[in-house]
Amino acid sequence: MHRIIPGNQGAKEAASKGTNVVIVDALRASSTICALFEAGAKEIYVCDGVPAARKVAKELATPFLAGEENSIKPEDFHIGNSPVAALQAELENRQVVFTSTN
Repeated sequence: MHRIIPGNQGAKEAASKGTNVVIVDALRASSTICALFEAGAKEIYVCDGVPAARKVAKELATPFLAGEENSIKPEDFHIGNSPVAALQAELENRQVVFTSTN
């Protein structure tokens, strides 16, 4: 038998029962990039930091800015580093500029 219990609740229950635990860790940035493509992004430019992302965005006709710096979405970005927000974005054939501190 197996159960999926996310986060601290799952860890506490497993510890109290002495059961085996499997932990899956996925980088949020990787998940967000996959979600951006799923939402229709034509291209994604991954940049090393917010200043670089803004510079690349200025070179594109209609850029969509996504990402974060120290877990905070810059004010001028469309979305932060969120796979859920990426899936809800209208990105069909858009060029996305992405950055993340992770």
